[in-house]
Amino acid sequence: MRTPPALRLSHLLLLAMTLSSCTCGQEAPPPPAAVPPTRPPGFQATTAPTAAPTAPPAATATAAPVVAPTIDAAALPSDFPADISVMEGSKLEQVQKLGGGAHNVLFSTDADPAQVFDFYKDDLKTKGHEVTQQYQTREQSFLSFKKGNLVTNVVVAPDPKDPRKKVVAIMYYEEQPAEDF
Repeated sequence: MRTPPALRLSHLLLLAMTLSSCTCGQEAPPPPAAVPPTRPPGFQATTAPTAAPTAPPAATATAAPVVAPTIDAAALPSDFPADISVMEGSKLEQVQKLGGGAHNVLFSTDADPAQVFDFYKDDLKTKGHEVTQQYQTREQSFLSFKKGNLVTNVVVAPDPKDPRKKVVAIMYYEEQPAEDF
């Protein structure tokens, strides 16, 4: 059966319109210039200082946190709990200020995840922190502690930038009593 000439003509017009809209031979315009962010990434994250501060912070009545020699104690938040040790060989990567006065302090380490889990579980338990939650697999773990009004969470996970390393996140805050309405 033969196609009527009018139908053939409509097919040719449709094909011509489709081919005429092709931009294959044209060069694409350059992408727009990158716009710098107006806010810091994350929860108003700040990167840990790379240079040592010029003067140490003023001494307070509480004991200084026990840290490994590779950590500059002045780079830790001033309210970092004094009885939370930093595992030896850890490197301070970032300090994040969170809402409600909470902080998240990120470290990197080459240690085995099970060693990191055991270190924080044993260390904080011996210092009077009660384990309220725990979860552990071969590659990652989570611990939650409470001592008085202080809530501390420790997360150990693979470093997405370098799978040979682990990220240790210590998030802490003072729990506030609920307000009556």
